[in-house]
Amino acid sequence: MQLLRELNCYIKNSHSNVVLNIKSAAVLCIIISLSFISCATPIALKPKTPYAAQYLKKAKRHPTEYMIPRSKDYLVWGRAQSFVAKYGDMKLQIISDFVIDTYNPTMGNLGFRIIKTPVGDSLQITVQCVAGGTELMPVAVDYSHLCAYYLRSGIEPPFDEYEKIECRPSPFPALAILSGIGIIVYLLIAASIY
Repeated sequence: MQLLRELNCYIKNSHSNVVLNIKSAAVLCIIISLSFISCATPIALKPKTPYAAQYLKKAKRHPTEYMIPRSKDYLVWGRAQSFVAKYGDMKLQIISDFVIDTYNPTMGNLGFRIIKTPVGDSLQITVQCVAGGTELMPVAVDYSHLCAYYLRSGIEPPFDEYEKIECRPSPFPALAILSGIGIIVYLLIAASIY
């Protein structure tokens, strides 16, 4: 901001019309940058069939933290291990009687953390899918619900009936900012000539 004020003071002395052009160029640069940033949408899980859509809808309503009876311990914990091994992008790091955890996900990958906590005569199951990058967060939330629903219901998710829709952030915001800076420099040079 201080730099713009100094530029304005310098240019006001030479030509008032150029000041308006510089301000317009700066505002245009900011608007273009923000519009490109807003186009960078996250990756989403999209069902390809009605059955996959229905399964995802049910799974999203299922909590990722819930109680099960101790009698279901072996069955649910086996499902948890197989789910993480099949659908997690990262290798398993910890498998114990109470924790299943993958390595921290790298950019563009998903990891899992499933915790089993004894509570009286029941067990609390907590499912968390961890995203390697902010664009994967919506998919990680869906995977958390899909896993939690599968652990409780035993109905395998139809993963072959989902696709990940991607719109990765593009380099255009940086290009727009650099273009705006170039325009401002050009106008400064033009103002100093006249």
